[in-house]
Amino acid sequence: MSDFTLVVVDTAKIQPYIFGSNRLRENVGASHLVHLATGGWLKSEPETLLPPNHNVVEGTLPIKNGAGIEAGAFDAEVLYAGGGNTAILFRDETHATAFARKLSERVLCEAPGLDVVIWRQAFAWQASLAAALDVAFKQLGKKKREREFTHPLLGLSVTAACRSTGLPANKERRPPGEADFIPLSSTALAKWEQNEPAKRRLRRELLHLSDGRSAFAADFNFPDDFDHLGRALGEQSYIAVVHADGNGMGKLFDTLNEVYLTRSGDGNRAYITKLRDLSEQVNSLGQNALREVVRKVWEWNNIAVKDGGPLLAPFEDDQGQKYLSIRPIVFGGDDVTFVCDGRIGLWAAQTFLEQFSQTPIQLDDGPRTLHAAAGVAIVKVHYPFARAYELSERLCKDAKSEMGRERSTLDWHVAQSGLFGALSEIRTREYQQREDGKTKHSLLMRPLLLNNANGQWRTWDNFVQIAQELRDRERWPRNKVLDLRSALTDGPAAVSRFVANYRGELPLLSHPPLGNTQYRQMGWHQADDQNRAVYFDAIEMIDQLLPDATMAQSAKEVQQ
Repeated sequence: MSDFTLVVVDTAKIQPYIFGSNRLRENVGASHLVHLATGGWLKSEPETLLPPNHNVVEGTLPIKNGAGIEAGAFDAEVLYAGGGNTAILFRDETHATAFARKLSERVLCEAPGLDVVIWRQAFAWQASLAAALDVAFKQLGKKKREREFTHPLLGLSVTAACRSTGLPANKERRPPGEADFIPLSSTALAKWEQNEPAKRRLRRELLHLSDGRSAFAADFNFPDDFDHLGRALGEQSYIAVVHADGNGMGKLFDTLNEVYLTRSGDGNRAYITKLRDLSEQVNSLGQNALREVVRKVWEWNNIAVKDGGPLLAPFEDDQGQKYLSIRPIVFGGDDVTFVCDGRIGLWAAQTFLEQFSQTPIQLDDGPRTLHAAAGVAIVKVHYPFARAYELSERLCKDAKSEMGRERSTLDWHVAQSGLFGALSEIRTREYQQREDGKTKHSLLMRPLLLNNANGQWRTWDNFVQIAQELRDRERWPRNKVLDLRSALTDGPAAVSRFVANYRGELPLLSHPPLGNTQYRQMGWHQADDQNRAVYFDAIEMIDQLLPDATMAQSAKEVQQ
């Protein structure tokens, strides 16, 4: 006999839904709609989806006097909601059916184009809830793979096409600062209309403010347009798309599930408590790290405003409104995506990773420091945003794969034009050489480790140190730096000739590679069957990385 009905909710085809537009307000609005459908509505307006007797109180999930749904305290208990999916226990199957209907109707009306997938199954409290959730999410995944996706009805007779989706337009809207109206489909319009609610959530959750203003960013607004991230008129501008993801998060939750796979009854309540606690700790890590990034960007923008310097001058519109040089798009949990001025992309990613690992989470076996990886795609302002995001996600995955998951890692790529081929093909073609068909010469120092380790030289500290030293125009005039770059592309022998001609060694690393005392004469370090250039990455990024002393100092403070 089943006591309850277990319901799990997820979404499908999220990446094209969020990142398929080149309009920042639509990307932000789409992300907010995903948040609402997978927990936002449930926590802020539970009475619209759940039976009256539920456990949601002002966005939290408490239980009554230590008793949950198993003791008759609720007709519906939200086990957790956030991070892209939701799990709920209902006492009555009719309540579960009503929830599925109400959520589906709301998504169709308020988030057209968003694919939400719901799975329901019977559950007896005498069985293991951990095992039931495992089965439910596997069935949900199967349903996502096998379902037939809807095909939108295209225009009949004479219709205007939406500028963003290509679907038939339903309304016209005028983008702020532009003279002409543009046609929009219902899908694009729904995203537009969520831009301001998304901004309010951003301020509330990241800045802890209910009035929409910030104590440390009161004079700044979050941008709604990529051009407002710091673009200067008449200058070629770049943005950085940063995707960060925690290392081994799935394994953390799998380990918890394994402990409770054979436990039932009271074990189910203990499992719910542990699951909520772990989810909340991971969510706090991501939010605190992103909050620190936003604070740092405000600090850099504010320095430029107060000192009148060009360091990171914020964009200012005709009404005098200044905009922060960053806009978070996806946040909530360990999976974070934000976009910022291209010149601070690496600094912002480094700040996020350092802050993410700063506070250990508390587990049954003691505190544990978690790590993350980040990929940074530095592209021109109007580069196809979906492709930029895909590149940042690939860089993040590759950093984890190459450098391992036990430390925080960072990788990046500067796309001067369109990408032709996969990232691995581009790096093989443009950044790698071979000798004798065996020894590989890679110009890349990256991916980088964020923390220093014995014998490791591919670190953030070394990269920043090289970049700062090569900016010393007295010791390193620009033509000399360009000559070094040319020599590096020709291999170690060419660098040795360069050093001999200029009669001076290359910059010293604070954390040099073990067993290599020749890198300052040859510019390369050999490990196993591969030589890696020590200085090429810093040279390539000199014009894309702000040389701010306060940024370098901030990095050192976090390290200490």
